[in-house]
Amino acid sequence: MKKRKMNLDQISTKEFKKRRVELKKKSSSATSSSEIREGVTYESAVLSQTGSIPNDKLETIPSPPEQLHQVPLPPDEYNRVYFDLETTGLDASCEITQMAARCGDSSFCQYVLPSVVIQETASRITGLTCDGSTLYKNGVPVQAVSIQECLTSFHEWLNNTPGIHKPLLFAHNCRKFDSVVLCRAMRKCPDIPLQDCIIGFCDTLPMLKDHASCNTTNSTLETLVLEILGCTFEAHNALEDCTYLQKLVEHHSTDSYYLNYTFSMDYMMQVVLQMEDSKSNLQTLMPLLSNKTVSESMVKRMSLSGLSMHHLQLAYQRGGFDGVQSVLSECFHGKPRVTKRRNIITSVVDFLKEG
Repeated sequence: MKKRKMNLDQISTKEFKKRRVELKKKSSSATSSSEIREGVTYESAVLSQTGSIPNDKLETIPSPPEQLHQVPLPPDEYNRVYFDLETTGLDASCEITQMAARCGDSSFCQYVLPSVVIQETASRITGLTCDGSTLYKNGVPVQAVSIQECLTSFHEWLNNTPGIHKPLLFAHNCRKFDSVVLCRAMRKCPDIPLQDCIIGFCDTLPMLKDHASCNTTNSTLETLVLEILGCTFEAHNALEDCTYLQKLVEHHSTDSYYLNYTFSMDYMMQVVLQMEDSKSNLQTLMPLLSNKTVSESMVKRMSLSGLSMHHLQLAYQRGGFDGVQSVLSECFHGKPRVTKRRNIITSVVDFLKEG
């Protein structure tokens, strides 16, 4: 009886009632967002009548992509494969022009004929140029293959080299660059089963930055080799980079901490897939930016949340202002999917009205 009285006293408080109203609003908002995102598929018994319903009524606006978390690989007997790429540019959307790897005394190296122009800044660094049909290193023609042939050869090398059973690719700054470029190339060549072969990656840049036996604040491979090993080498030649990265890592006793800087191939492929989806969404949303409807940061936030212009149009068709508002402000991990600001939502709706 006493416990029941305490419960009655609790539910009669102002704070409890306020909390109940807030939860009811959240539940209503979540239901509204689901109805807008899923269209008529949210309604009961819709499956029996889908043949008579237009596709735009059935199409589902995707929910926000799940946040990916980089988790270190578990302890195992991994084979360290030192890996490096030279590319057509300095950002992760570029193409491969040279791929190299080393494991023990075995090495792999191939030049790749790109399908895009090599940027001048990349050429100055690597010495690689291309006239469309021939690749040159410092003005001298080199034998180059297609990216499909290169990845096939790399897969064969990993499978056929003695001592490589569970390859873990070690590369300098690979989380932000080499792993992204490689995975993008792999997605373009899905018939080559590298994803099933490679366990994951280890980024040696933060690892050596945290543990290297030198005081330099410059963590480039060239600087670390000079400071720690006391020598210079032909930097930005992929095979030379691999050779000296191997020397540099083997100079340190990394067994106790290298796993902290690893991540799986599956994780990286998911990251690249989200990057590609976001880029595709961003291209469709550019009219919002060119029309000065919203800011560049807001357009990027929409694209990263999994929304394209088509999805905004569907939301408007299904619910007008309320439809767009419910999708943009949908609660995801305790935060709005894009924004709750009414002035921004109004601007987007006004743009969609004119379209």
